[in-house]
Amino acid sequence: MHKVLLSFFVLGVLSVRVCDAQTTKSAGLIVHAGKGFPMYHLPGVSELGIPFDVGSSYLKHPFSAGIGYRLRLQRNGSRFFTDVALRAQYNRYQYNVGYLSGTDGVSYVGGNGNCNLLSFSASVGAGYYLYKGLSLSVGLEPTYYVWDKTFFDLPAFIRLGYDFRSVEVALAYHVGTLRNFHLAPFQGVRLSQWELSLYVPLWRRND
Repeated sequence: MHKVLLSFFVLGVLSVRVCDAQTTKSAGLIVHAGKGFPMYHLPGVSELGIPFDVGSSYLKHPFSAGIGYRLRLQRNGSRFFTDVALRAQYNRYQYNVGYLSGTDGVSYVGGNGNCNLLSFSASVGAGYYLYKGLSLSVGLEPTYYVWDKTFFDLPAFIRLGYDFRSVEVALAYHVGTLRNFHLAPFQGVRLSQWELSLYVPLWRRND
């Protein structure tokens, strides 16, 4: 828990310093949805010595969706900007564990189901307008997960977006830097996902 508090404290200090150095260009709502691709290791045999069927065993992240609020900070005349955001997200994971019979090699299901997670995050991203409304940004998003599992992760992200003024459409890739999601028998799980988002400014500075 102390790592979670420290991460949010550091993020808060950085956000205050950023807000002191730049002016707010826009503020508004974010809606987003995505699909994940967890990276993990499946051991060869279970604790009981029964071999896993790697072909039928999986951990998937087929769906996520959420909402948030973002501030975009940018000095007049500069192509560089900073995004500060708070987000909440629902994540659904699906898993299946298959075993191989030790005598005839036949595969059979040992267990399957869903794992539901709610995540709450605060992020800071640094970006640059490449051409007109086209921008590229990178950042960190300390995230706390609850519901079926409780843990903390520190995803990094890269995002490509286009600002149409009334709405910004963006595609982002998030990858966790920690491996705190534990779901046996999957080991060393690293969370990652692709995400499509819409940023709708409720207020925009007149440049």
